[in-house]
Amino acid sequence: MNELIYGMPFAEYQTRPELNHSSLKNMFPPNTPLDYAWHKNNPKEKTSAMEFGTAVHTAVFEHEKFTDSVIVSPDIDRRTKVGKEAYADFMLSAAGRTVITQEEMIACLYILETAQSHAILGKLLRAENRKYEVSGFFNFEGVPCKFRTDFILPEQRIILDLKTTKRGHERSFKNSIMDFCYHSQAAFYLTAMAEITGEAWSDFIWIAIESTPPYKIYLYEPDTRWLIEGHKLCTEAITLYKKCLDSGTYPSVNEEITIINAPQWIGV
Repeated sequence: MNELIYGMPFAEYQTRPELNHSSLKNMFPPNTPLDYAWHKNNPKEKTSAMEFGTAVHTAVFEHEKFTDSVIVSPDIDRRTKVGKEAYADFMLSAAGRTVITQEEMIACLYILETAQSHAILGKLLRAENRKYEVSGFFNFEGVPCKFRTDFILPEQRIILDLKTTKRGHERSFKNSIMDFCYHSQAAFYLTAMAEITGEAWSDFIWIAIESTPPYKIYLYEPDTRWLIEGHKLCTEAITLYKKCLDSGTYPSVNEEITIINAPQWIGV
C-alpha cells in the first residue's frame, strides 16, 4: 500500500479513493462528521484566488511548464450575451489550463524572479535531486490515505509547501496556520513520508507568498509543538472517521443536550 509516485497526473490522483488531508480536516473541531460528508458530496468550485495560487505554484516549482499550463483570460465584457458566448468559447479552448488575468501573469513572473533570487529558497529550488508534485499513498492508523506534495528533496528529507496569502508576516501567518490547519497538513505529510520511506522526516518548510504587491516571500518552519498538535488532530479525526465508517452514519453534533454556560460578565 505504501508507495510514492512521481509524475502522476493530478486528474488521476483525484480519482483515487483514499482519504486526504483536505477531507480529513472537515472532521476537526468545531466541524463534525456531517461537515465531512457534506463537503465530500459538494466539492468546492474553483475561485480566481485558487487559480492564481495554482499559477504561482507552477511558476515557482515548474516554470518550464508555465507557458503550456497557464493562460491569460481575454478582456471580455461578460455582461452582454455576445461576451458571455465569447467567454464560454474561450473556457472551452482553455480546458485543463489555469486561467488568470494579465495582471496576475505579470505577478507570477515577478514572483518567480524573486523566488529564484532568494538566498535560501533559490538554492532549494535549484537542488539537483528536487522532485515536484509527488503523490503518495499510505496507511494512517489503518486507514488508506493519500497526499500530494508541492516539492520535496528526498535525500535531505525536506518538504516544501507553498501558500499564497494576503499577509505573510509572522503574526498573520500564525493565524492562517490555525484557520486553515496548515500544521495538521504538515504533520500528515511528514507522517506519510516516514511511513512510505521507512525514515524519519521532520523538515517541513512553508513558503508564504503574498498575493498582492510587492509579493513578499517568507519562509517558515513549524516547531515541534505545531507538529505534535497537528498529529493529534489528525489521529483524533481518523479515529472518528473509522467510527463513522463502522456505523455508516455521519452525525452532525453530539446527540445529547449540552448546557451552555453564560460568559463571566453576565451577572446573576
